[in-house]
Order: sequence, then structure tokens, then C-alpha cells
Amino acid sequence: MKILVVLVTFNGMRWIDRCIASLDKSSLRPDVLMIDNASTDGTADYVEGHFPWVEVVRSRDNLGFAEGNNMGLRRFVKGDWDYAYLLNQDAWLTDDTFEKLVKAFEQHPGMAVLSPVQVDANGIPDKNFAARVKPERTAGEVFEVPFVMAAHWMVRKTAVLSVGAFAPVFPIYGNDDNYCDRVRFHGMKVGVVRNAVAVHDRAWRVEPKEKVVVRNYYVKSQVVLADPGRNLAAAWGFVIIFTIIKTFKYCSFLPLKYICKLIGRDSRELREVRRVSRQNGAFL
Repeated sequence: MKILVVLVTFNGMRWIDRCIASLDKSSLRPDVLMIDNASTDGTADYVEGHFPWVEVVRSRDNLGFAEGNNMGLRRFVKGDWDYAYLLNQDAWLTDDTFEKLVKAFEQHPGMAVLSPVQVDANGIPDKNFAARVKPERTAGEVFEVPFVMAAHWMVRKTAVLSVGAFAPVFPIYGNDDNYCDRVRFHGMKVGVVRNAVAVHDRAWRVEPKEKVVVRNYYVKSQVVLADPGRNLAAAWGFVIIFTIIKTFKYCSFLPLKYICKLIGRDSRELREVRRVSRQNGAFL
């Protein structure tokens, strides 16, 4: 089985050694395509000098998470790889992560996306992963989930040909949520492999209140409105109620600010995302 790792970087010197070294030690050796989003800390130069087997593509601008990964997915569907592995720069694998994921795909043909269990740098379950995946409430070595973070995603080629790439309306947050919705719309599943483990080192992040509101309210609302499998009127009903709840929760008028964006230009863009997402190979 041939694997293409798509690694999008931006000022990733803090992690890049550990990230790429883990790929070099993998029991299934992948090809690696690194898309560097105009790093200013020397990430691209360092990788070219220390890991010559990694193909580095340098962007003159910061393309963001979605378009950076889409460049890799477009290369993937034109090549002879069987699986793409989308990997964050602040993440790394154990030696047998790929081996266990590929075995799970072979045993579960309905799965489009599989993730290992994601832990932090100390081996403790990642808080966001555990909050949304809840492996303790599931049974089986491979279990279906409605969502899993795209820091560690293995994607089957047939799934990418059907579902497509990331929607450009989500430059950073919301990409993985929207893609999981689209996987289900196309009749496939997202899952987690219980005995596969990988690290996502993000415990260091501290976010300002507005960024939290953007991610937890605005982006969530965008995801709901862009879901091709959801009735649009019901989606808007959810967003209106969600706005009221979050306004009181945050004791802030920021949700009201962002619902104006949703009603305005965003509404047209999200309707277009819904339309295109129903097609095979959307955004590729």
C-alpha cells in the first residue's frame, strides 16, 4: 500500500524535527509532500537541508489550512497512492500508526476517513479529541464517529474522488467538521482506530475570547449551514437558537455581529458550498 503524507507548514520549526522523524521511522514508509505556507522561520530551508527525501513546495503566500491541503489532495488523486495522510506540523506518529490504520481500512471498506487516538505530548488524551470522540463510550477496535480532528487523518483514495477536497470557505477552522458532514452525505463513514495512537502537541495554545467565539459560534454556524445533508430551513432555525444561547453564554454581542455576516455575504457562499459539495470530487 502506498501512502502520501500531506504536511502543511507555517513557522513550524518548534515541531518539524519530531514530526518528520516520526515518518522516517514508520513501519510503512510514506512519500511526503510538504506545502510550506510562506514560513518566515526557516522551516522550508531546514526540511530541505535535513530531510532531502521530503518534497517541499513553497507558497509565496499563506494559503491557509484548506488550500494548502487541497494542493496535496490534487497531487494525491493524480498519483498512484492508495491513501493520503493529512498531518499537522505540531503532530507526530508512533512507528506502527500507518500499519494499524491501513489494516483497519482493509477490514472496514465503508470507512472513508480514519484517525488514530490523538494524545498530547505527555501521552494524555487530547482534550478536544476526547470531548468529541468519547472512545470510552464505544465498542470495537474500529468505531464510527460523527467527527474527528484533521490533525491526523488517513483518507482512502476512492473517498477523495467522491467527497473531494476541503471547501475554501473554511480557511482554518471548520474544515474537518464540514468534510465529515460531506463524507456522510456521500454514503461513507468516519472512524477511529482504538489501538493506533498519535500525538497532537497543542497544549501550549492560549486563545483570546473573540477567537474562541469565532471557533465555537461562528464557524459552527457556518458548518451547519454548509452541510449538504441538512435541510436549509432547519439549519437556519438551529443557527438562530444557537445565536441566542451563545450571546448569553459569552455575555457578549459578538454572536450578533457574526450572525450579520452569516445572513449577508456568507449566506451566498455557503449555499454555493452546499451545491458543489453534492458533486463528486468537489473542490479538487
